[in-house]
Amino acid sequence: MLSASLTTLEALTSDTGSTFDGERREKDKVPSGKGSTGVWFDVFGQTFAILTLRTLFALSITLLVVGPIVLILLGIILSKLDRFYLFSSSKHHHHQEGDDTVPLQGLRGMTRFPLILLTASAAVIALAVLIAQVNPYIVYSSPYAVWSMMLSGWFFAAWFFSRAIDYARPTALHRAYSLLWMFIVDWVLLVIVTIFEQRLKLVGDYFIVIYFAAVFLATSISFLEFFGLQRKSVYADEIAVHAYGEVPASRPRSSSSSRLLAPNAEEQPPQSTTAEPEEGEEEEGQAADELTSLLRGSKRATFARRTSPHEHDHVGQNDSLDEKQSRVFGFEQSWSWSLPTWTWLLQFLLLAVVPVILTGQIGLLLVTGTYQTLADGNPPLPVYLSIAVFSILILAPLMPYLHRYSYQVPTFLFFVLVGTLIYNIVAFPFSTNNRLKLFFQQKVDLDTGINQVLLTGVGDPYLNEAINSLPSVAGQKRECTASSTRKGLTECAWHGISPEVVPTPHPGVPSHHTYPDWLTFHIFRAPNSTEARIRLWGRNTRACKIEFNQPVSDFKVEGAGDDKRFQRVPEEGSKEIRLWSRTWEKEWTVNVKWQPKPGNGHGLDGRVVCLWSDDNETGVIPALDEIRHFAPNWVAITKNGDGLVEGSKAFLV
Repeated sequence: MLSASLTTLEALTSDTGSTFDGERREKDKVPSGKGSTGVWFDVFGQTFAILTLRTLFALSITLLVVGPIVLILLGIILSKLDRFYLFSSSKHHHHQEGDDTVPLQGLRGMTRFPLILLTASAAVIALAVLIAQVNPYIVYSSPYAVWSMMLSGWFFAAWFFSRAIDYARPTALHRAYSLLWMFIVDWVLLVIVTIFEQRLKLVGDYFIVIYFAAVFLATSISFLEFFGLQRKSVYADEIAVHAYGEVPASRPRSSSSSRLLAPNAEEQPPQSTTAEPEEGEEEEGQAADELTSLLRGSKRATFARRTSPHEHDHVGQNDSLDEKQSRVFGFEQSWSWSLPTWTWLLQFLLLAVVPVILTGQIGLLLVTGTYQTLADGNPPLPVYLSIAVFSILILAPLMPYLHRYSYQVPTFLFFVLVGTLIYNIVAFPFSTNNRLKLFFQQKVDLDTGINQVLLTGVGDPYLNEAINSLPSVAGQKRECTASSTRKGLTECAWHGISPEVVPTPHPGVPSHHTYPDWLTFHIFRAPNSTEARIRLWGRNTRACKIEFNQPVSDFKVEGAGDDKRFQRVPEEGSKEIRLWSRTWEKEWTVNVKWQPKPGNGHGLDGRVVCLWSDDNETGVIPALDEIRHFAPNWVAITKNGDGLVEGSKAFLV
């Protein structure tokens, strides 16, 4: 931190530009001008990417507008070229025997992506809820085991359903439909992000902008792939030729006229490997009947032979339909033989590199900053849900390709899932390297001599196990309640060993006999007044405080500094005044004012408290030494308040 501060200071002092010059924003301030809201993030902890909020907002608006327009234009062009196979279930075809439809199966795979995504995401969210209920603190010591479980669980679930559906209904459009769905979902997210940028100035979700840009480019590539396909009409003609052995008709005709001009079965050329007879040629000596064509025997073409408008697409194509079928992957649609086989790699690089890097590091940063806050009382479920959500975001770009994965990697990840799931359920969540934080404080009533040790932390069984290991607690009755100062934690109290924070006049005198001398105070108040002066000092301490049972409206500490820019007391008043000094055993004089409450008279009551936190020597706070010595090695002790020991006396004026 110091080196970073020095580097920043050197950079600021050596700057000779006009970036930080401008009008004075406030009186008595440096004329540094007015800055702009910035957006920055690091890459691998090595480099900072910096841009202004205005630039990010402009990029968001541009992507929101340009993305859909580009895809719509590509779709229109492909439709005009008769190459848009998406959302096309069949193609109308006309042949000599009548009209027919050729199935294209272009709707196959359209709803596959949302079903698989929802199923796999539900699986990891179920895992998050399961761990949060069964072993909620395992992430405290094993965050990477939880990450491994979530990532492998989502990957295996998505792969299993992708392969199962693809086995039942294979399609070459799985990647295109998946990317299109991703584009739609990310576009909606980008709309929300753009609103946050413009209205709330929130830019923490900047990665969605980059995520959407990558998905948009990958989806555009999928649309461009369709330019390499045959026209749907050409494909339908090829299917007709293969099915009926005919060249498609030149223009639409009725089925009756087609049958009238069509040769009968006897006029069909013989199937032979030798030269085929020309059109109109017939066998000699063939008897005529009522079914014989009127044009039978004519050697001169009465009607000009018109070629199909798509016939030029067939000419020059030496590959037969069977040869094209051999290029089709598995049992996918037969028209997909000409789809490019290398563009998936470019799409994968766009989807998996930059988005995964940004999303992955944000997820790691978020979890690293929150997974050990469970000891402070934070609920565990949000931590597991954040891991699940970022696991989905990291692996979602793999959805268009999972149906092509072989079983080896998913099988290995399945065993990783099983192993980490068992570990996360049964493993003990704390260790010597990841110790549970428990909060210690000892309170002494200097008026009555009552001495209580309070230990605060996560409840059963961890807090009780730590307390049960202490010899001084054996046979005592302890009281455990919900902590009033730390939400979500349990506080247990029991009679503790007397502290030795104040030296006694004689070594043989027990410390509890000197309790009244630890703190001295005097209160002065005029009759029927709502003002009072409190003088206090404590032995061997530099910190005290005054606690009131009702708020005071104002106060003044004699000899203390006063900053007029800030209010000493908020509008609703204050119930506590904390006093600090650089010198030991300083005497404070505090003047307070309060507003009387109806029915409570004009009096004021509370407690005067002094704090001791000297833990440099063993034996000063024996109760703390006992916990450190006998508590399990997976426990770490810290103080619950400003002082390890609090000694207090009550007052009433």
